[in-house]
Amino acid sequence: MMLLLGLTPLYPIALAWSIIDIIRLNKKGEAPKFEKKEAIWGVIFLFVIIPVCFLILFYGSFVLLNWYSEAYNKPRIVMEEGNDIVNALNKYKKEKGHYPGDLQPLISRSPIRSRWASDAWGQSYHYEVSGDKTIFKLLSTGKDKTLGTEDDIIIK
Repeated sequence: MMLLLGLTPLYPIALAWSIIDIIRLNKKGEAPKFEKKEAIWGVIFLFVIIPVCFLILFYGSFVLLNWYSEAYNKPRIVMEEGNDIVNALNKYKKEKGHYPGDLQPLISRSPIRSRWASDAWGQSYHYEVSGDKTIFKLLSTGKDKTLGTEDDIIIK
């Protein structure tokens, strides 16, 4: 991105510099002799091929970033949030003597925790608590958003 932003202003500068240099050489009688074909290919290269290459690199970097985010970042975010939820659940149990029936009491205690309502894929965390509220299970359905599959992320 920075490369694209850094080089974009150089196009008009390079073009103006080239035109000024040709005018200067023309006044001295030393203007370069171009074949029409060479000039057309130069213009095509400068104004079509180079910008298209930059666009491909620019678009490719977004595709790569999205792939990286899906493959590595989202599971890491889910584990970090999950560990925060587990810590809050343990604190809740310490205060009340049992785990809550759902995550809502934890979420409603603090606006910052509103992101705990869903995982990195936008699905609700799957939270189960035992009948006596002494044991819990917390997991994310993962990338496929289906419970009970191989990509589920078991937090506790």
